[in-house]
Amino acid sequence: MLYVQYEATVSRGLVRADELFFSDMRLGPESFGSGYKHGGRVKNDSRYTVFEIRARIQLLDCDGTSHCDIVGDEEQILLPVIPPGQVRDIDQSVYFTSGTQVRGNFQWNYRITQVRAR
Repeated sequence: MLYVQYEATVSRGLVRADELFFSDMRLGPESFGSGYKHGGRVKNDSRYTVFEIRARIQLLDCDGTSHCDIVGDEEQILLPVIPPGQVRDIDQSVYFTSGTQVRGNFQWNYRITQVRAR
């Protein structure tokens, strides 16, 4: 049990979020169901293999000015295995537990909260 906890702690300290480069990130309603499709590409510029990325994704309802309300806020676990120097695509569904009706302009943002590697 202690070894598993130690391994989890070490795996979270090997790769910083700024060693991963995200491109073509997108979020949009799925063509079926009530979820959203989250996709993009991730490049691993560290010397370790990344096996888990956690991201906080917020769904925003914005008016015509610069005011936005958060209508969805979820932590998403991404499980791409990305060896050092390589790139992987992400394509998965996100389901927000709170009301997600956007009445104004749809916007979203994300922040990487944790990276695990070995």
